[in-house]
Amino acid sequence: MLKRLSRARSDVALMNRILPAALVVASGDGVAEPAAEHLLVAALEEPDGVAAAAIRDSGGDPGQVRDAIRRQHQSALESVGVAVDEVRLDAALPPGADPGGVYRGTPSLNAGFQRAIALAKADRAALNSGYLLLGVTEPERGTVARALTDAGIDRVRLREKTCELLRSRPA
Repeated sequence: MLKRLSRARSDVALMNRILPAALVVASGDGVAEPAAEHLLVAALEEPDGVAAAAIRDSGGDPGQVRDAIRRQHQSALESVGVAVDEVRLDAALPPGADPGGVYRGTPSLNAGFQRAIALAKADRAALNSGYLLLGVTEPERGTVARALTDAGIDRVRLREKTCELLRSRPA
């Protein structure tokens, strides 16, 4: 019972860090509601280090993932005829959003987050950046999948490495 309460407290603490962090990342991209890719970037910066280690163990670089996400956003805009000038765009963006209040996200963020919770629960483990990584990398399509491919990271190998890291962590 005490272990479950401790896990629940840890999960809430992570939620109170990661959701505002995803909102800040999204705001930096000029987006009002964070998506799965913003949750991924926030997870890569989590102090537990599981997501970042899984990316490195898969032959990737966490910094390159952020760059690949930006390229995916730029490519999506260009595909509908919108030219992107990063310097002008950065200058035109409003200041970062205040992460206080109700957290809202796109369906991709919500699905990835709910999947991460389900995976952690199934393992009877505390939610951490590794479970978040698994949750957002599960879909075969979408910005996260395309960005990982762009960054030269095999999604299947990444998920395997993440699971190995999670199994090696103390309960």
